[in-house]
Parts: sequence; C-alpha cells; structure tokens
Amino acid sequence: MTELGFLAHLLTKHELPPDTKEFVAARLVEVAEACEHLRPAPWMTHPQAQTQLPTGVPQAASTLAIMARNPDLVPPPAPVPVEQIAQTAATQAALASRSAAMMGVTDPNTGRKRKF
Repeated sequence: MTELGFLAHLLTKHELPPDTKEFVAARLVEVAEACEHLRPAPWMTHPQAQTQLPTGVPQAASTLAIMARNPDLVPPPAPVPVEQIAQTAATQAALASRSAAMMGVTDPNTGRKRKF
C-alpha cells in the first residue's frame, strides 16, 4: 500500500479527531501533488513511442496500440548469453576438459568416443 492509499484509507475509514483529520488531509494533498510531478499525464504520452518489441522489429500502429493495452502479450526480451570466462588455471583446465568431452574426443581408457 502506498502512502497515498494509506492516507485516503485513514481519512475515510477511521474516526479521527478534527486536528488529525486536517493534518491527514493536508498530507494527502502534498503526496498527491508530488505524485503528479513525477509522471506525465496519460494523454501526454504516446503508447506507440513507448512500446517496442524487444527484437527491434517495427510494428504497425494498430499492433502497438494492442500491445499498449495488453502488456502481457508482449514477449519478454531474449536472454543475453553468458560468456564463460575462466578465472584460474584449474577452471580453465576444467572447462577445456568439459568442452573436449562434449566434442566427442576419444577416451584414453576405452579408446571410444565419450557419450553424454
């Protein structure tokens, strides 16, 4: 619950002394004014400019409008692949052994290719 919601709930649902009621009402106005300055009004923004597909593909205005009304339809951005960076000699050796095993290098004990 935000402070604005708490103050509105306090003012409307509880019995308060007149001095406290005036203080809560004044604080409610202060918080509401602070919230208005932080975000622009909805009619001042363009949903077409804000909503873009993560793939960077340009979309028609109608598609952007549908995506703005239904944000759950917008696919999440593709995950960024993590680079494997070996920090120590032991880590480098382990990664080299793993990649060699995955590439089908023959096992010196059996003479056959390793299977995973």
